[in-house]
Amino acid sequence: SGGSDEQSKQVLDDLADVDMSALPYEKITDDPHYRLAMVTAGDVVERLVIIAVTDPDPDIRTAVLSSLDPVFDEQLASNDNLRLLVMAMHDEIFEIRDMATQVVSRLAARNPSYAMPALRT
Repeated sequence: SGGSDEQSKQVLDDLADVDMSALPYEKITDDPHYRLAMVTAGDVVERLVIIAVTDPDPDIRTAVLSSLDPVFDEQLASNDNLRLLVMAMHDEIFEIRDMATQVVSRLAARNPSYAMPALRT
């Protein structure tokens, strides 16, 4: 458990160092470096979502969910990530449930088949 907490805190520290303004906002489909960056970003986002649902420390879960900015929506809207975010909507901590619901609501336009049923309940 201690190793998991240290890894989670390291991921959060690394995320805090990311310069959001440096992330590409326009798709450059011809550039293989862009595609690699998006795959890498997708992997990082997926790991963050897993931490947001599974970390035993509610402060870590809260910090991760609060870091899921709209710049990551393309990756967050994947079926797997949405499934995990829906799980976070049932967290024992109200603040976490509320943040997860806000993220899922924001993603509903990108992937309504996964988001809308969860938002109806």
